[in-house]
Formats: sequence, C-alpha cells, structure tokens
Amino acid sequence: MRVLGFLLVTIGVLFGLYLLMIVVGLSIAPADLKGEKQSYIIGHRFGTIVAIVLLAAVDFLLIWLGKRLIRKAKNIG
Repeated sequence: MRVLGFLLVTIGVLFGLYLLMIVVGLSIAPADLKGEKQSYIIGHRFGTIVAIVLLAAVDFLLIWLGKRLIRKAKNIG
C-alpha cells in the first residue's frame, strides 16, 4: 500500500509539472489564434482554463490520496 502511495504521489507531481508546462505554453503562444473571431478566442481560452482547473483538481486528489495511503501504511506497519 505504501508503494502505491509513493507511485500516486510521483504521478501527481509529474502531472502537476505537465499542467504547468501547458499553462506556460498557452501564455507564450497567443499567435496560434491569430485571425480567428473574438468569440472563438474567448471560448477557446475559457474552455482551456476550465480544463486546467479540473485537471489540477484531479492532480490534487492524486497527491492527497497518495499521502493518505502512505500515512495509512505507516500506521499499520
């Protein structure tokens, strides 16, 4: 159970770094949407922000669950 906890925490940290790279990539590459309608740009950015927030919540849950499993394994053994 402890190994699974460490695995979940590691996956959560790596996933968090991946989300950070996505945020940085979106903030430095606005030229991809050049020439699109304003409503499309707003919808695209809003959808991206919502997706990042949801994925960050899943990342938080992965780390939380991993730490919980590690603590539970320490209390048992």
